[in-house]
Amino acid sequence: SALLRSVVFYGGGAMARAMVVNVPPPTRVLVCGRDTLSSRTRLAELQRAADADERLSVRNHYDGSELKDTDLLVLAVKPYQLDAVAAQLAGRVPERCVVLSVLAGIECARIADALSCDKQRVVRAMPNVAAAVRASATAWYGDAGLSSEACDHVSALLGSIGSVLRVSTESHIDTATAIAGSGTAFMLLYAEANVDAAVRHGFKRSEARQLVVQTMLGAAQLAADEPHEHLAAIRARVVSPGGTTAEGLYAAENAGIRAVAARTIDASVERAKQIGAEARELHPPTK
Repeated sequence: SALLRSVVFYGGGAMARAMVVNVPPPTRVLVCGRDTLSSRTRLAELQRAADADERLSVRNHYDGSELKDTDLLVLAVKPYQLDAVAAQLAGRVPERCVVLSVLAGIECARIADALSCDKQRVVRAMPNVAAAVRASATAWYGDAGLSSEACDHVSALLGSIGSVLRVSTESHIDTATAIAGSGTAFMLLYAEANVDAAVRHGFKRSEARQLVVQTMLGAAQLAADEPHEHLAAIRARVVSPGGTTAEGLYAAENAGIRAVAARTIDASVERAKQIGAEARELHPPTK
């Protein structure tokens, strides 16, 4: 696969930081932020990491000149900041540089238009917060015309923070945003509810948390170890006729757990689409 030599990040928030510290050597990394108080604070944290890693550099401005020899530009700003970035970069992204966006809801065409670059060089991805522990589930989309070298670069970066899935349709990124990007919060909410239930039955919160977290890890590992086995088949191994699991599952089904899960994902997907629509309405394409 093609060697990823250099990456530039625009934005120094939590997602950028999680990705930056996991970029595999020998790739060089430059993180660029804005000259604001909040940005300077975040960049200061990265500067401490840069002091211990000669591959990493940090600066509180960007003007496009830093992209001259870059393989990959990662847009890790907030969606509403895209136009401020574009004002500095429009027409200045080198032809060999691939743009990887982690902006929720913003389509490749919109980004390409803002940066005045070829849509074939714009990629969308949605990592999740578990990138910080190299356990993100990241879906990404790129045009069918994306070069094999560019695909290697994207896969190398995203693969350094967890598992990677390339989707064939850009609209699937909105769904992936809900399932994987926001999904961590949904899973944690269910875990929190289980902890609360255990406390109600007499457990100390710390003890309940230990049991619930390990149970989630164990369930995930069982599913990961048998990727071709239907989840229902794995679940069925736990269910004894007339037992505690069967009774609990019956109660969950009666309470509408599947409908709640579906509505949660649907609402999140819809919001991702709304963000994209709002961006198009406020800043319509220029061409």
